[in-house]
Amino acid sequence: MKNVILVLAVLFATQTQAQKKFKDTRVVHGVTYRAAYNSPEKVMYIQQDHFDFTLAADSFSIQVMNEVQWNAYVEFLVREEDAFFRNGLYHLPNNEQVFNTKKEDEFLDGTYIYHLFGSVDTGQ
Repeated sequence: MKNVILVLAVLFATQTQAQKKFKDTRVVHGVTYRAAYNSPEKVMYIQQDHFDFTLAADSFSIQVMNEVQWNAYVEFLVREEDAFFRNGLYHLPNNEQVFNTKKEDEFLDGTYIYHLFGSVDTGQ
């Protein structure tokens, strides 16, 4: 339990540099997403159209983590959330998928971490 608290403290440590918010709307592979929550460190997007496209995530979030935070978070996902790594993604039992990019945030020290929710591969 002490390790979980330590991991969470590292993950959610506030960063002091100022940044503008993420975009309010994003289009990913033709699917439009609108921000339901938007702060300098994290944004949550909700799907707005093409609901019949099952591979499209119902929602996704982007947050900024530095390398130390990301490594601690991955350790937490594998140990506490039973995540496994396949095809560049960490897959969780609740069908959430998590991955990081090498794109560095221009205002904060870190890279973008994506959480995908609700995409289902039906074999179509």
